[in-house]
Amino acid sequence: MKLSELKYDLSTDYDKLYHLLKDGNNIVGFFAISMNNVPDMEYSTVTMMSYNRNFKTFDIGLTLFEIDFDKTDFMEICKNYNIKYFDLN
Repeated sequence: MKLSELKYDLSTDYDKLYHLLKDGNNIVGFFAISMNNVPDMEYSTVTMMSYNRNFKTFDIGLTLFEIDFDKTDFMEICKNYNIKYFDLN
């Protein structure tokens, strides 16, 4: 799906996304499709985003282990994969 064709207001506030997920919310969003292991910033797929307290993992279209954030920051990964999501009001 081409992101420019979406007619919705989507958020890229990754700090807020991090806290929404940690608080137990499930969030619907969009994740860049990878072409030859390179995220395509123009095309994305719908994904359900969540946080698993037992394994301390975030699922945002790929699974991120919280212990790995010292190597790669959550916000940076979101930027790299052009994460956009429906913000909760």
